[in-house]
Amino acid sequence: MCCRFLFGLEDDEELYGYVEKMEIMYRKLYPSIPFPRGEIFPSDTVCVYLQKEGKITLQNMKWGFSSSLSKNLIINAKSETLKERVMFKNILGNRCVILANAFFEWSQDASHQKYIFRRKNEPIYLAGLYKEDHFVIITKEASGVMKDIHSRMPLILEAKDVKNYLLGDNFFDSIFLSNDPPLRKEICL
Repeated sequence: MCCRFLFGLEDDEELYGYVEKMEIMYRKLYPSIPFPRGEIFPSDTVCVYLQKEGKITLQNMKWGFSSSLSKNLIINAKSETLKERVMFKNILGNRCVILANAFFEWSQDASHQKYIFRRKNEPIYLAGLYKEDHFVIITKEASGVMKDIHSRMPLILEAKDVKNYLLGDNFFDSIFLSNDPPLRKEICL
């Protein structure tokens, strides 16, 4: 679940103000590296928000963890098993947030129809974990308009919860309990 997302498109007025602010911060940190935009694939490098030493900052990170058990990148982490899986249980404090215009999902039936999911009038804040300069997106059981398409969906934060997710000690567990964001579903042609 969640194997591609969109970021930084100028034609998305709902998100562009956020992207402009992020790009200004990014250019201060990485003046010679182009600001990542467009359709983001696993192994792509993007700019994410993260907490380091009690502060929120931006950092370039690559999407996906390598694993000696799989030749494929690990790009997602199931929220239900984070505390049990060796790969994740030691990095639960390494939280990051990935800003997106939308994300894609394909139906699990024979048609494999591609859909795009967006929020109305605001960006999507995807909850993640990071290790060194790599991140994964946390997923949960699908709800709302996602239930008919796929069994999993990204853990989407409300804008008001981003700071608490990144910096709060007790907030991490509570975010998984009451998270059902309103999304719009569109067929991709």
